[in-house]
Amino acid sequence: IWLRKGRSLVHISSSCEGRDIWKYTLARCIDDTSPHHTHLHHGTTSDNSMPQKGEEKHIESQFEYAKSLCTNPSQKATLNVARAEYYLSKGRTELAAKYLAQCPSSIMPFADTSARLALPMLGMEEGNSIKANESLANSNMALITFLTDKMKSAKLKNDTVICTMLGSWLAELHLHERERD
Repeated sequence: IWLRKGRSLVHISSSCEGRDIWKYTLARCIDDTSPHHTHLHHGTTSDNSMPQKGEEKHIESQFEYAKSLCTNPSQKATLNVARAEYYLSKGRTELAAKYLAQCPSSIMPFADTSARLALPMLGMEEGNSIKANESLANSNMALITFLTDKMKSAKLKNDTVICTMLGSWLAELHLHERERD
């Protein structure tokens, strides 16, 4: 496109038009799933603490669409963090832990994430939403999910030291969960 202004002629070209489309799609996805946008479907209750299956599938498809627009690993990592934070805010801690485990340690350090998932069980709230703290205070399953996924990743890298440490911690957490039942 050429633009003429007075005695000047300027060439305007478009390149990399889609470079930030994933950000806008993610923002729209999070905005569309905020509490003021949730709709009641027939047969559902007004309790928004647990999304209904149809709504949950719709939210997942929106996140997956945003992920398909990402062009590099750092964009996908950012999307996974946003996805995990969304599910934490909704009290879906195990699903959030799954996405937290997919984040590189440069964005979500292992120690910080582990503490964030473990401390509510010990009665110490750690920067989570009220729903997340309630869910995390009742069960270690989110921490177990996070550690299991991290152990799978370490196993793929043949890192036996990390696998051994995580395996020990997981065994202790599983025994604690059994004891609680």
